[in-house]
Parts: sequence; C-alpha cells; structure tokens
Amino acid sequence: MTRLLKVEIEMGNAAFEGCEEQEASRILSEAAYKLANGDAGVYLGEKTPLRDINGNTVGYLMVVEDNDDPTLDWWGE
Repeated sequence: MTRLLKVEIEMGNAAFEGCEEQEASRILSEAAYKLANGDAGVYLGEKTPLRDINGNTVGYLMVVEDNDDPTLDWWGE
C-alpha cells in the first residue's frame, strides 16, 4: 500500500478575509519548512494541526495508507 500525505485547510475564518491565497500559502510554507527540517511531527494515522496567523487551528496534515477508496473519510469526522 502507498502512503499519502493529506492536507486540509478550512479557509472560512477572519485570517483568510481578503487574502485567502496568501494565508493558505503562508500556512503551507510553514508546514513545508517543518517537514523539511523534521519538525512537523507527522506520523501515520495522526493529525498534525495547521494554524492560521492568529494561532487558530484551521486544518491538519496526516499520513494515511492509500486504500484506493475515494469515499474514505480520512479525517475521521
């Protein structure tokens, strides 16, 4: 089975108003930096929170096993 790195960001709060792309880019850049330096704490089956500029959790990184099921609710919600 293949492992996938899943990323989900909810862009509906104040940090994204008028600058959705920029805030999403900032969050992803921060996550990429942490991944590159081994500081992200991303493990199979565990959610790693992503935070907006205000410190709110707006999403997660998560490593999952790809079971080829597109309906898989991999956030467990």
